[in-house]
Amino acid sequence: MEKADQGIGLRTRGSAPHMSSTQLSEKAHKQGLLWGIEAQDWLDIQERKSPALWIPVLDAAGVRPGLRVLDAGCGTGGAAILARERGAIVSGCDASEGMLNVAGTRLAGADLRLAELENLPFADASFDVTLAINSLQFAHDPARGAKELVRVTAPGGRIAVVVWSLDHCEQKAIFDAILALFEKPPKGRGVFALSAPGQVENLFPGLTIHATEIDCAFEYSNLELALRGQMAAGPSQRVVEIFGREKVETAVRAALQPFVKSSGEVRLQNRFRCVVARH
Repeated sequence: MEKADQGIGLRTRGSAPHMSSTQLSEKAHKQGLLWGIEAQDWLDIQERKSPALWIPVLDAAGVRPGLRVLDAGCGTGGAAILARERGAIVSGCDASEGMLNVAGTRLAGADLRLAELENLPFADASFDVTLAINSLQFAHDPARGAKELVRVTAPGGRIAVVVWSLDHCEQKAIFDAILALFEKPPKGRGVFALSAPGQVENLFPGLTIHATEIDCAFEYSNLELALRGQMAAGPSQRVVEIFGREKVETAVRAALQPFVKSSGEVRLQNRFRCVVARH
């Protein structure tokens, strides 16, 4: 097992969080179940790759002591933990009850709610900073999700949306290998649904926008650990439902092979787009 990053990705003991919830749509409920299947592997392996992304996002969003911060699509809670360490008052929501339960054991006292981005269960102008880090592209209706992000953000606040970049993204090789399993690829662009230039910006008309790119390498100590981390994602679990785990793992392992170093470590260099909208 890889060494634990300080404060990130650690198993913690504690009772399950108290969560309120809104009625999830059928699509959000299904997606939430998929992301929750291997929530512990996501926490133990995959989440540890993300501080290099989250820290610049929190900087760009101006997260500082005393600000009210919502992580919309908080997953297992890593970005919210970093925001809390900066002195922010954090809340979170996610459509995956499995991931939210893990987040609750790490964020004692935080307001965590089972919800989807298109129907955020928070009052208008509740937050100074609203984050949607690799979550808005999974919304069934991203435009409605963006309006909800604006609604819950106070005037003068910031909304930070992060999506995969189409350029300098070695992770795309794994996504492509999964898509290649289909005789006829599914409609849409999947995880790259909002990655084309201007797509996120166009969801926030009338707001002041600043966009930047952030590099974040996914590094694993060996191939099998990389495979487990990749398989923990919701889209991977969906494809397992269709083709079976063995077939999907074979495809993902083969796609990872070119990124194995002579030391046996695996490294994928990735780039993300961070769009910050000023309310």
